[in-house]
Amino acid sequence: MRLFNKKPPLIMGIGENDQYFCLIYEKEGDVHTYWQEKPCRYEELLKHAQKITKNFIAVRAVPHRYIWRKCLFFPAYYSEEQTHQQVIRYLKQELPLPIEEVFFDYSSELLDTPQALRVSVYALRKDYSEQQIGDTPTVLDCELHCMLRGIHYLDNRPAGKLEENSYEMGENWVQFKQDELLIQPQPIPNTNQFSVFGLDYSDEIYDAEVYVSALGAALWNGLK
Repeated sequence: MRLFNKKPPLIMGIGENDQYFCLIYEKEGDVHTYWQEKPCRYEELLKHAQKITKNFIAVRAVPHRYIWRKCLFFPAYYSEEQTHQQVIRYLKQELPLPIEEVFFDYSSELLDTPQALRVSVYALRKDYSEQQIGDTPTVLDCELHCMLRGIHYLDNRPAGKLEENSYEMGENWVQFKQDELLIQPQPIPNTNQFSVFGLDYSDEIYDAEVYVSALGAALWNGLK
């Protein structure tokens, strides 16, 4: 009997501002970009994606101000179940609204020095999330993480240690530190500085930030 592996869905990255939607996907090593001028409903943009393939996941970049985030540290010996229980307990205590009204996710990383489990927790209001998703399989990802991936995809310099870098994104500089996300309007000293605006773009790129955000969304690897 011959077995066939189901083809994985194509990742469609989506960024936007008040003027444009930008849809990007990578196929066979090539990056394909589609711009849609507003006013345009999100569902109209997805119709273009459906012309390319019916088997896709939309990854939509969400403004960071809508995402509640916290970095927690637990003993390194915590099991997955213990970690989940502690995250739930923390959210119930610290969220400014009932946990039933949010979608949340978290990722964990084992640190060697000091030995501990670092857990990054994210929460998003359900009513806002449902407005962004529609009827298509959709992942909502923080625009800052999308732009981080997009910048390093386009920049030829090595990324090095993430916490030693800072990134010019919009009107702010961002540093992804081990225990917090630092955002400030001035350049962050003593860091390797990367910028959305310091990269080369073709004339077909209408807005650098939207493009880099959509590109980073297309590079989301949550299925792996």
